[in-house]
Amino acid sequence: MAKDPFDFSDVFADLENKINNFMSAPDTQEVLQRYTMRAAEEEVYAAYTPGGKNPYKRRYSLKNIDTYEVTSGRLSMTITSHAKGQGFAGDSLTDVIESGTGYEWENSAIYANQPYPRPWMEKGVNDFTDDYLLPTIHDTFFND
Repeated sequence: MAKDPFDFSDVFADLENKINNFMSAPDTQEVLQRYTMRAAEEEVYAAYTPGGKNPYKRRYSLKNIDTYEVTSGRLSMTITSHAKGQGFAGDSLTDVIESGTGYEWENSAIYANQPYPRPWMEKGVNDFTDDYLLPTIHDTFFND
C-alpha cells in the first residue's frame, strides 16, 4: 500500500529534531548568555550609577558569562543567573535586581528608593529570540 502523500509527519519530526539540536548546541547557548549579559549592561548598569558618600564598587558579575547557566529541553531553552551579591547571605542577586526589593545596604540610594527594579533577564531572552534564534532558524531550515 502506498504511503499517504499528505503525511508529512516524518518531515516535521526531522525538522523538529534539527531545530532541537540547534537550540541545545553549546554555541547557541553561548549566544543566549551573551544577549543576557548585554541586556544587563543596558538595563542594570546603565540605569544606575553608584554614588553618595559611600558608593559601592561594582563587580560586574552580571557581565560574567560564567554566572549564566543555559539548559535545554525539547524545543526549549532556559537561562538562569547564579550571580551572588555582597552581604546578601546567599540570596540571588538576580532576584533582588529583577524585583527591586531586598537591598540590605542602608547607605545605598537603591535601598532608600525600594522598590527599584531593573529587570534584564526577560529582555535578554526576548532580544535573543527576536534578533538571533528565530531569524537563524528561518535562514537555516526554511530558506531554500
